[in-house]
Amino acid sequence: MSNSVTTAPAGSPSERTFTWFHGSPFILEILADGSTITQNRKLARVFSHKPELVVIEDDGRIRHNGRLPGYLYAIAEEIMPEDVYAHPHSSMPGQEWLTRRSLTLQLIEQTVVVDDELIGDDEQRALRERYAEMTRKPSHG
Repeated sequence: MSNSVTTAPAGSPSERTFTWFHGSPFILEILADGSTITQNRKLARVFSHKPELVVIEDDGRIRHNGRLPGYLYAIAEEIMPEDVYAHPHSSMPGQEWLTRRSLTLQLIEQTVVVDDELIGDDEQRALRERYAEMTRKPSHG
């Protein structure tokens, strides 16, 4: 089985090699077609906790509201540019990619929620309100 160092996707800034990751609260061996992968290991670890909200701070710190323990995986086979495409509904452009085929996974580690990364209830409400305002369509009276 090859390692997880793979080719950069079409539209990425270079043709260097990258490791692709997937985070899940489930024990997996195969990742289904249409699943989300990322080249950001920290982001994949956060996704393993199944958050509804994820915030990437200006300093690169990632905060979230996920509470489940999980698993961090590396993709254990070569990814070609035609195997992935940018997630069309991502709020983090360039960070989330969807797969066009099933992929073999390699377990890296079990993950636990880090308290310092959690978004509190008040901040969650404020973020949801701000998002609702941003996506609200203006009325044409």
